[in-house]
Amino acid sequence: MKIIISDLHMGCGDALEDFRYVAQARTRRKDPKTLRRQIAKMHRVFQRFLEGMLKAAHRCNATPELILLGDIFDLLQVEPKRFLDPVKIKRIASAHLPAFRALNSFTKRGGKLTYVIGNHDHELMHPPMFNALLRYLPELNADHHHKPLSHYVDLDAGIYAEHGNQYDPLNHFHKFSDPRELPFGSQMVLKLVNPYEKYYPLIDNIVGTQAQLWYALKHLPGFLSKTLLKSMAYKRLPSTLPHEQILMHLTNMMSDAKGLGWDGEFQRGLNKAMQANEQLIKTELMKSLSSGIELLDCLEAGPHPGALIVDHVEGEFSRKALRMLEKKKGKTLGPIPRTLRFLILAHTHQVRVARIAKRCYANSGCWRPRALPRRTRHFRIVQTLDALQLEQKEGEWRLKRLDAKKMIS
Repeated sequence: MKIIISDLHMGCGDALEDFRYVAQARTRRKDPKTLRRQIAKMHRVFQRFLEGMLKAAHRCNATPELILLGDIFDLLQVEPKRFLDPVKIKRIASAHLPAFRALNSFTKRGGKLTYVIGNHDHELMHPPMFNALLRYLPELNADHHHKPLSHYVDLDAGIYAEHGNQYDPLNHFHKFSDPRELPFGSQMVLKLVNPYEKYYPLIDNIVGTQAQLWYALKHLPGFLSKTLLKSMAYKRLPSTLPHEQILMHLTNMMSDAKGLGWDGEFQRGLNKAMQANEQLIKTELMKSLSSGIELLDCLEAGPHPGALIVDHVEGEFSRKALRMLEKKKGKTLGPIPRTLRFLILAHTHQVRVARIAKRCYANSGCWRPRALPRRTRHFRIVQTLDALQLEQKEGEWRLKRLDAKKMIS
């Protein structure tokens, strides 16, 4: 039996912490007392989940394997800010000691623990960082010489799995084995999300690109350049823009942010992308502009300006998955087995199980609070504990979506 979870985003228990259980759908700030209570509740939930997995595996006389498919630890949101500092591991372990104890108990009782690295825990590709983690989880990746994994393959079951950030243009690593590389998405977290999450706790929990844009319009209007505000006046936004130009619009959303301590190189990169975006608007989209529209009118008008970028990442995942499953060119981190039956990714925080090209494409979802749009500019909080389960019955492997809340109830 294999259980696949991802995106726990364990931090160090401060205002940036996302590994917490939210019982009430309120969107207030993470005050220290409430946060401690939510983290403690999540530790109990996680422990009960692992115990339930062990019991289910023992009932069918199977060896349970827990596959942690990336972003288990959020090293981008843990002090100190300097990279490749093992102190980060120590701080995470101190904040989540019950979770670490539960994982060690799981391996002592016969379970296997496999860790595949994602984009928020990419520093674990650095051997000293991974070795620091092994001091707290000594049985981690025991079947793989206790080394960090960029992908997971089971030839007998026909499984290929990786975190999936390589198919997200914002979080793609040119050289995944280089722990010092910082993709654009990681820089966004460090220099944009982290400084504001303390005051706007929903900023990295909102589901959907449209909703994220509307949240920015309501709370952070300084992120939008004047040109992008003008572009919002389109009655119809073109749907045929290349992805590179769509990403320029994403970049433009942040170009007016001030006082975040951005370094010169990052700021120059933003300015360069912004200039290209300005030229795009002037040359290709100017015909659709109308004049004299105010920000309030934009907020109440439709369609949403986010039509340019909505579902971009999720759509890219589906296209790349289809190419891989149809044995077309797909840039995976490892070789896909010839007898591929299950392609499993994570990263999007959207649980999914689908049949593509007579094979199974699945996403493991996430374990964190999620802010879902209720109306145009309002949100409600839900707690998701999604996972995937692979079980062998009568010699055949079967995959299903697993709601951990039902498993622990």
